[in-house]
Amino acid sequence: MRNWLLEHGTEPEVQPLLPLLVETAQAGLAAREASEGYTSLAERLADAEWVALYLDLCEAQFWLNPTEGVRQTLPFVFAAAIYRRPATPEAVEGGQFFAAALTGPLRDPWKWAYDSLGFLSGRQPLPEELSGLHQLIEWVAGRGGLSFPPDLKLPDYRPLLEAALWCRLAECLAGGEDKTQALGLYDRALPRLPQPLPAEVREEAALTASGLAFKLAKAQQYRESLPLWTQAIELDPNDATAYYNRGSTYDDLNEYEQAIADYNRAIELDPNLVPAYYNRAHAALHLLDLAQVQADFSRSWQVDPTYLNAPWMALWCELCRPLPQPGVLARLEEIVAVARNIIWLRSFAPCTWVSEAATGKPWSRRNVLLSSHPTITTLISGKGCCWPFRVARRKK
Repeated sequence: MRNWLLEHGTEPEVQPLLPLLVETAQAGLAAREASEGYTSLAERLADAEWVALYLDLCEAQFWLNPTEGVRQTLPFVFAAAIYRRPATPEAVEGGQFFAAALTGPLRDPWKWAYDSLGFLSGRQPLPEELSGLHQLIEWVAGRGGLSFPPDLKLPDYRPLLEAALWCRLAECLAGGEDKTQALGLYDRALPRLPQPLPAEVREEAALTASGLAFKLAKAQQYRESLPLWTQAIELDPNDATAYYNRGSTYDDLNEYEQAIADYNRAIELDPNLVPAYYNRAHAALHLLDLAQVQADFSRSWQVDPTYLNAPWMALWCELCRPLPQPGVLARLEEIVAVARNIIWLRSFAPCTWVSEAATGKPWSRRNVLLSSHPTITTLISGKGCCWPFRVARRKK
């Protein structure tokens, strides 16, 4: 309909037909409603035929009366922002053709909607996009919400449509540095949205919670970050990385059983998540489960041969039982030779001091390196890694 109206809408003989076009579009939408029996706004926006009929109605209303066109289009654009994002550019561009003819109280809200809701993503918002969203939210709150025109006989979606704006603003804020405010908006919005949540909203909210958790963990506020990791997991239960990150946080808190439980779930969801095997091995090491340690270090190296920390740790497990045989020490030296040219501070140094420990000269290399690099955590933790071997060696 749009292309035909753009070509013929201003012709004198077409003007009397515009009310009939509106009535026809309304009848088509009503017939679709009756035949499909929708139970939610999400179902309506998921139906391409319903969306096409609704946009035809918006187009006809704009030609007949631009103000009524805005009244018809705004609630659709709000809903599409969370349920059918690709439809928003078409809707706002169709209405923008009539922007110059707009007068009255809906002129500014239409401009704010055009500035803020015509984009497929809000992760890198323009200043006018943020400003438009703030203005729209304030306007909607001041008028008690926004609903679809009553003649469409749709349910009252005012709380949902307001929540949709909050979600879009949260997405924009999360793309910058204001993740705390973004998460606060999601906390307000999500309880208003029926389950299941729109996939895009759920994923963006989970990313926001994860981003804030990372920020807290970086500041060593591990306990404070745990509820945020849990929130990210609740929003996206199939995200292996979120389980891995929460497991790492439990690791930092020395709560190794909980860490292992999260690593287990991460590996179930993504069997190729090498850091989960590696970290689970370290957690099991603290619990002295050497069989699990060796299995996980070996598996992490099998999945990713560039993970050079893993092979020396797997061999170290063998050192914790009998005293090492010459072949084991030779293998350690092979790892040293490879790692020396790649990531020597992470693999070459531990292999060297374990090898020295096996020959009765523990940690001479570690002490030299640690004096030059006191913040290298691999070197600091090396003493703890060698401890069970030293005990076994003394008992022997």
